[in-house]
Amino acid sequence: MLVRAVQAATRGRWLCWFGRATGRYWAMPPHSYHWSGLLESDTPEGLAAAIGQVELFYGSAP
Repeated sequence: MLVRAVQAATRGRWLCWFGRATGRYWAMPPHSYHWSGLLESDTPEGLAAAIGQVELFYGSAP
C-alpha cells in the first residue's frame, strides 16, 4: 500500500504524505475536523490504522 492509497481511502479528507527526511508516513485532518494534530507511522498500513482509530473516536472527517 502506498501513501496515495491511504489518502484515496479517506476520499481525500486527510492530507497524507511520506516524509523523506524522517522516513515516516504522516497525515493530518482537514482544518474543520474536531481533532487537530499529526499522525505518523512507519508504514502506510499503520497510518491507515491510526486514521481509523481517530475517526472511530471523533467521527469521520468532513
